[in-house]
Formats: sequence, structure tokens, C-alpha cells
Amino acid sequence: MIQIQHEEQYTLLVPSAQADKISLETLADKVTQQMEEGHKNYIIHLEHVKKLPADYEYVLENINQIVNKEDGLLIISGAPKELEEKLEEKEVITTPTLDEATDYIFMEEIEKQFRSEHDGEQEEWEKED
Repeated sequence: MIQIQHEEQYTLLVPSAQADKISLETLADKVTQQMEEGHKNYIIHLEHVKKLPADYEYVLENINQIVNKEDGLLIISGAPKELEEKLEEKEVITTPTLDEATDYIFMEEIEKQFRSEHDGEQEEWEKED
């Protein structure tokens, strides 16, 4: 089972304590479904997951690639240390806590907004020249 919570800037997905093969497939399906509904940023919180299948990192890497292609952001929070290290090698963003993950998303959104405003100003300057 996967709990899904929608916030203004992101969607939080929390797998049940026993993340088995079925919930892995369900997790990928849920993210795809959320993307079809227009959501872009995701936090998958793993703090309560007791046992992870061996291929969990590959599923998360695949989800990350899908989200990134749509200009979204995926953050894995609360992962066990060994999974966190494997994910970082695959360039998946990880944070130790859920609070840090939400902060990361808010900072990314502010940065995107700043860049788009700056790009707009730069276009105006170029038109004036």
C-alpha cells in the first residue's frame, strides 16, 4: 500500500512498511498516474520501510528518469544508508529527512521562478538594444 498526499508544490508518496515487488510496481504506476494528472514534483519517503527488495534502487532510478524528462523533481527521503549511497551514484536526489526534502523542493521552485523572471528581463533588455 502507498499513501499519497498532495501538497501545493509536490506529491508525497509513502510506501507501507513492507515494500515488496507489488508495491514497487505500484509505486512506479502511481507516479505515472500523478504525472498524467499534472503533478511534477515528488517525494518518496522511505523512513518506515523495514525491508527493501534488491532491485529497489533500479525502480527508483527509473522513476527519477521519467520525472526528469517531464521537467519534474524526485527526491527520496529517509532511505537506509546503503540505498542512499547507491541512489546518489545514480544521480537520484536523496535527503535524510522529509523536512529536508520539502525544503529542497521549495528552493528548486524558487530558483526556477527566479531563472524564468531573469530570462524574461534579459529578453526585454535584448529587445531594447
